[in-house]
Amino acid sequence: LNTWLENIYPYFGVVKYDKDTHYFNGRMVQAHYQLLNTLQLSKKEVQEIVQDGLDYISLLNTDVDVMRYHLKFEDNEDLEIDNVMKDKNEVVYKMLNYDCDFDKTKIYYDFKKDLCRSYIKNMKRGHILVDGTYATLFGNPYEMLLQSIGKFDGNSVLPVGTVHNTRYEYNTDILGCRSPHVTIGNILVTKNIACSLIDKYFNLTPNIICINSINENILERLSGSDFDSDTMLITNNKILINAAKKNYHLFKVPT
Repeated sequence: LNTWLENIYPYFGVVKYDKDTHYFNGRMVQAHYQLLNTLQLSKKEVQEIVQDGLDYISLLNTDVDVMRYHLKFEDNEDLEIDNVMKDKNEVVYKMLNYDCDFDKTKIYYDFKKDLCRSYIKNMKRGHILVDGTYATLFGNPYEMLLQSIGKFDGNSVLPVGTVHNTRYEYNTDILGCRSPHVTIGNILVTKNIACSLIDKYFNLTPNIICINSINENILERLSGSDFDSDTMLITNNKILINAAKKNYHLFKVPT
């Protein structure tokens, strides 16, 4: 132990950090089948949820500028595309930037059809884009500061049933969930509120969400989460929030 202590560097590094999603400059997040299934959406609600994705596919199929944007910013991790396909994407993107009518070739036509087919396949798996992000959980940060100087009195500046996140407007409802989860009792509907004390002491980004664990079983609701850089999907999508509220009071939190 002494040898190790004598040789270690007196520095620390950042292992993980909050960051934007890969979709539309961080504005959108990819939902998953568990969330959509546990919300018990109606057929009409599902149609409304997927409509933006279908419209985007239509634009990919008809608008070269949209295709160029897509190829420049897309991240293919979830589409299971190998290196050959990634190289092909790069070639097509570069060719579309030349004034050579590449978009009128059979090569581009076939590429476009394959890409749209992959996008639809991905949507069928429940990977639907909605407004939101994967926010890193930050538990009772102000109370932890108070505890470090011996002034914590057991109370939280965030009331039960509220969170603090700078991405969304205050006094509005947001929906949160983690994946995987086991039942409808793992869905979180909460109110986003302002908190000047937290803002005073912490430099928060839109991809961090402050939550309260005092007198609230939020960590169990979020599928046994903790604070070692765990994240949860948050969204202000009205369809998903209203669907969650329908049966919210009927399902207890699994522990």
